[in-house]
Amino acid sequence: MGVLDFHIDEDITVFEPVTGCCAAVAVLDTATERAPSWAVAIADAQGWQSARRESFLAGRAVAAAALQALGQSQPVLRADDGAPRWPAGMVGSIAHNAAFAIAIVAPASAVPALGVDVEPDALLPTDAEAVVLSPQDHAALATAFGATATAHARLVFSAKECVHKALYPLCGAWLEFDAVAIQWLATTADRGQWQAKALTPDAETAFAGQVLQGQWWRAHGALWTLLQLSR
Repeated sequence: MGVLDFHIDEDITVFEPVTGCCAAVAVLDTATERAPSWAVAIADAQGWQSARRESFLAGRAVAAAALQALGQSQPVLRADDGAPRWPAGMVGSIAHNAAFAIAIVAPASAVPALGVDVEPDALLPTDAEAVVLSPQDHAALATAFGATATAHARLVFSAKECVHKALYPLCGAWLEFDAVAIQWLATTADRGQWQAKALTPDAETAFAGQVLQGQWWRAHGALWTLLQLSR
């Protein structure tokens, strides 16, 4: 099943966005209600309330569903820095916004790292745009999207979130927004491909030996981005 074919109903939907990876997506409330007992135990131990608890449980619910589709039943624990601690031999990424939760997983033997993000299909606030977008990003948006470049600025933020989520667990790189530029390889109004370009020495070191090429799509009133690293 391709990325544009997934549906969202009253359950967790599992699909294969790219070969070798499994993803699961759900409405936030639905995912929260289906959180496994080990996720509830982690949230209770942290003493989280309200939105923080809901988003954590939703993320772990879709992560568990994606892992189960690959025959994995181990819990996704929480590292000291708050990042997901995936079962041995697996890599993955979790994202959520106010409406949805999504997770993607794959065997580490097949994929070095993954990053996923979901954002509202809305303008990026002007103050955030000033921080997130480099001159190279502005130029790339104008070339790819023309008159609608500003309307697609949030995609840059989302793609850079994917870069961070993939590289940080892989090599410990914590790159600022201005360390990376996003180039658009193929685009339509509702989907396309992108590639991350290193702008600083730290980013070049983190990118070494890796191809950071991802995809994006628009569906269900949201913008979705996915990065699968390859060597």
